[in-house]
Amino acid sequence: MVDKSIEIGNDVSGIANSGDNNTIKQIIYQVLGEDTKQDIVESITSKIIIHFDSIHYKLDKLASNQQFLDFLMQQIKKSEQKHISIQEQLNKVEEDRQKTLQELIKLQLENNNHSNYNLMLAKAQKALEDYNELEYRRLLDEYQSNKDIQKTIQNYANTLYLKAQSFLRNNEYQEAKKEMYKAIILDENSDRYHHEYAKILDTLGEYDEALIYYEKSLDLQKQTDLESKINQASTYNNIGTIYQTKGFYEKSLEYHRKSLEMRQVLLGEINIHTAQSYSNIGSVYHKLGKYEEAVENYQKSLEIYMECQDFISCARVYNNMGLLLSDIGKYDKALEFYSQSLDIRLKVFDNNHPDIAMSYNNIGLVLHHKGEYNQAIEYYNKSFKIKLLIFEINHPDIAIVYNNVGLALEHKKKYACALKYYKKAYDIRLKIFGEESIDVGELLLNISSIYSEKKEYNKSLEYKEEALEIFLAKFGEEHSHTATVYNGIVIWLQ
Repeated sequence: MVDKSIEIGNDVSGIANSGDNNTIKQIIYQVLGEDTKQDIVESITSKIIIHFDSIHYKLDKLASNQQFLDFLMQQIKKSEQKHISIQEQLNKVEEDRQKTLQELIKLQLENNNHSNYNLMLAKAQKALEDYNELEYRRLLDEYQSNKDIQKTIQNYANTLYLKAQSFLRNNEYQEAKKEMYKAIILDENSDRYHHEYAKILDTLGEYDEALIYYEKSLDLQKQTDLESKINQASTYNNIGTIYQTKGFYEKSLEYHRKSLEMRQVLLGEINIHTAQSYSNIGSVYHKLGKYEEAVENYQKSLEIYMECQDFISCARVYNNMGLLLSDIGKYDKALEFYSQSLDIRLKVFDNNHPDIAMSYNNIGLVLHHKGEYNQAIEYYNKSFKIKLLIFEINHPDIAIVYNNVGLALEHKKKYACALKYYKKAYDIRLKIFGEESIDVGELLLNISSIYSEKKEYNKSLEYKEEALEIFLAKFGEEHSHTATVYNGIVIWLQ
């Protein structure tokens, strides 16, 4: 695609970089008088040139975004042709804001004796109703800076919690983490704060630490009221998700089933949280290679989400179905599901949302399997750019992109480059998941493949054997992953 530029940028560049500053100096003499000292004129001229250069840089930066703007316009036109209502999608995003508003009202009712606190909450509520997130945060900051207010510990902790939620709505995870941790320090008996902090750690890939805070949250959830029980089911669900990410699939199923059973009793079958449990159980079965059980749970989940009109969650299930179809070699069908998922996400999220990055990555994978490697790398790069804006460089999602780029480069026979990307991914996964992780095992196989192509067979065998040990420990001898690695070693030895 040919890059387009904004033409207005050229005029400013011509003045600032011409090397002939006489015109600028003449104007200065006309304004300040002919008797103005030369060093003053030179100084002002220099500042004007710097200012022009700055403007030129900003305009060039805008110009570089033209391709993105073209793409955005295409998506807007495309979205207008879709049958799913944009308003229905936006309603779901609005739910989060409404929950915060309800939280503010609840806090006002609980704190009738603190007039200053209630006044701040009322103003914050108004700011949120007006979609003024910056004013909302400013009010919280102003309230926190008041020394008298700092003595009312629970109120102060609540403002930190609300501020953390504000950062989360804008994908500012590191800032949210700081505020949430402060809230825990002030109110260490709040199961809600521990649970929310664990969710942030989970998102940031700090899984062992997240498990600690989820367990603390469970310990604090001793009440028998309905809300506490619902929170407990949510904590079981999130612990199950972490165990799945770390490759402990049977442990993950145990926690997801606990969560599902509680949600069925507390919330009923037709509820988005019950649907979430079905979807997560399907995902674990998928990882275990039990595809029929996976599809069964995905379908239950999708039916409930559709009945509840939760289209954002439908997008997640479409994505998971795409993954499954890709794993069993039905790439065109997988691409259909991924495209359905991406279409929904582009309507309801901003363009730097992690779910959109996930869709780009997965479409890249299907194109990769179809042998369209250059196109696959384009989608991987789209995903990578978004993830770098959201996560630290050592996040597991960054490792996913490194691995996928490595795979594409390997198929293009660029083995040295592929090996570099595989090792980057391996270092991240080893640090986060440990040496017994399935994700580490998969990268060991990829690295082994490169050494085999480079005819360094002893090194290749060494990596294969390491991977085999991991798969035997996790899956046993009967699993397809284990059998594939074992057969590869036997063939090589023959």
